[in-house]
Amino acid sequence: MSEAALTSCEAYRSELPAHLRDICKSPKALDVCAWPKWLAAGEFDVVFSVNLVHIAPPTATDGLLTGAAAALRKGGRLMMYGPFLVGGKPTTESNAAFDAKLKGMDPRFGLRDADAIKSKAAEQGLRLLATQDMPSNNLFMVFERT
Repeated sequence: MSEAALTSCEAYRSELPAHLRDICKSPKALDVCAWPKWLAAGEFDVVFSVNLVHIAPPTATDGLLTGAAAALRKGGRLMMYGPFLVGGKPTTESNAAFDAKLKGMDPRFGLRDADAIKSKAAEQGLRLLATQDMPSNNLFMVFERT
């Protein structure tokens, strides 16, 4: 994550009401393939991932699921937003074109299958609570740490 992105996130956090600002930690860059030592196990209520897994190698998806499962308290939520395959297929022509474009940039990139993510998440003790269709052919998936 760039310094500009971290600064932007902190600016939004600083605008929260005090009672919310006190419980929201300042943003930090995180390599999901190598969760840092400062991250205590079971410390978080929420891990929120936006437009990550399709523009990263599959190891990032695995790292996100493994790390979130370790970082979340029991009952904590992993929320994932972005474009996904459903049943191994793009949901629209535009998502198929986007997937091809990503793979052209880097063969390790591309839309990930929502069912495969659900299965891998379950292996880590993350149960799918909900999947919601979102604008621009994206999905919002919510998992709970069991």
